[in-house]
Amino acid sequence: MNASDHAPDLASLRGFLALAQELHFTRTAQQLGISRVRLSQLIRRLESQVGTPLFRRTSRSVTLTAAGHRLCGLITSPYEQLLAGIEEVRTAPSRITGRIRLGLAEPALGEVSGPVLQAIAHEHPGCTIEIHTGPLDNAAETSRSLRDGLVDALLARLPVDDPDLVTGPVLAAEPWSLAVARSHRLAHQPTVSAADLTKLQDRPLLHLPTTHPACRATFSGPFPAPPGPAVRAGKADTAHHRPGRPVAGLRDLRAHVAAGHGIAICVPSLHRHFFGADVVFPTVVDLPATQVALIWHRSGPDERVLALAEAVTEHRLRRREETKKPGEARRTAGQTTPAEAR
Repeated sequence: MNASDHAPDLASLRGFLALAQELHFTRTAQQLGISRVRLSQLIRRLESQVGTPLFRRTSRSVTLTAAGHRLCGLITSPYEQLLAGIEEVRTAPSRITGRIRLGLAEPALGEVSGPVLQAIAHEHPGCTIEIHTGPLDNAAETSRSLRDGLVDALLARLPVDDPDLVTGPVLAAEPWSLAVARSHRLAHQPTVSAADLTKLQDRPLLHLPTTHPACRATFSGPFPAPPGPAVRAGKADTAHHRPGRPVAGLRDLRAHVAAGHGIAICVPSLHRHFFGADVVFPTVVDLPATQVALIWHRSGPDERVLALAEAVTEHRLRRREETKKPGEARRTAGQTTPAEAR
């Protein structure tokens, strides 16, 4: 028999203390909202665990034994403290305290995730979120700062293809845009479809080299080309579109788009921070949004990062509930899960 076999559960302790005060099985069972048989089972189990009777039972009375008196005196105060501690944790909101150094894989991600971070800072005034940005053309340097311990967590655009990094909750999402010169025929359209990309025979789809650190982050969504195989940013299906033209970096990309040498796929936060007024950005309406998530190193985040991840998840769940239509909210409120039904 190991130590856990001697450890009484809370239900047994609660039944014992209630019966020690009431000294009446029927009234105690009613007070606890259980059957008299169940109360007797709890008391017998506790007596078996302590190895001695705790009550003397006759047809006319119930009294505490000497062991019962002693146990009642020993555990009443600790039991009440335990219940108070459980209630405090249950009702008090989780608080993040201390400094969290948060790196941005792209400087513009501060704008994308800003509303969420501001809300979390308001809910957790004891927490300071310190933002660290790296060079715009070198997202890999910001990732290295996470490995080197210079930042505690990282905001990055998914997917993050690194086995040493753990993808946490999503903070924000952005639609894809098409970057075209102001003179381009699509410049006056507020939206385009992914299929429109396959019909642009007059301009190549510019892309960064596959080795460029920002390539996966900002230029890597799937772009369907009906009919035919999928088109990825910078890798258009040659049956529908000219092959993509690689450029050296983001500055070259901007210059080529502005000059009308090609088009590019990007996101609103990037074009607001990086492109000039000579480039416009119709939204690509039928592509899944690109997501920005909290990332940390697999070697082990500290409690502050995990608490931040939990706060992000709770914030997004609250926002989702707040934005539900009234009818949808009422339907959801009337539903039960399979576990609840059981």
